[in-house]
Amino acid sequence: MSYTPIDEAKKDYDAYSPEVKESYYGKASAELLSRLEAIAVGRQAPDFTLSLTDGTTVSKDDFKGKYLLIYHWGMCPGSMQIDPEVRALYGKYNGKGLSVIGLTESIDEFRNFAEGIPEGSSSLSIGIDDLKARVTEMLNHPWKEAETGHPENQKTADTFMISGLPYFLFIGPDGTILAKDFQPAFYHAKETLQKTVGK
Repeated sequence: MSYTPIDEAKKDYDAYSPEVKESYYGKASAELLSRLEAIAVGRQAPDFTLSLTDGTTVSKDDFKGKYLLIYHWGMCPGSMQIDPEVRALYGKYNGKGLSVIGLTESIDEFRNFAEGIPEGSSSLSIGIDDLKARVTEMLNHPWKEAETGHPENQKTADTFMISGLPYFLFIGPDGTILAKDFQPAFYHAKETLQKTVGK
């Protein structure tokens, strides 16, 4: 049986005295542990609803029998670096059991930023010769998008503690959380799809 950081945190919490457990910080710790346990890898994902930018709404039940990758992306080097890999994964497995939902702060703000980038600008730190081209690609993802500015979407992000960029939540066909993390969760999703759906 594997030992997780949540197990370690629970062990620490169990060692608290009754007085500490009843204190503000003790109660806050108990609440945080409860939230973390509810979204632990291997658990059933809590129900959620996302309002998409095309005006439609999706929920957890819409993805029964499919893999779902929620991709939290934005204006950061990590997102720009991994975005082509996410696009390639979608291209390979969309229609073969994979759905992807993008989750970002504001597509309009991202678009306004993109329009201000001079042609031919580069980001050498992550090997992007044409920054404007990469950002423009990100504005034209082939999958559905949701913005965290919508209250329902922010609620989902809060439920799954989605923060930081890029962040991935990978849910299996039976609704089980298979991975949640930064890039490692994406590569876990890629390996899982290669094994279960095929190369």
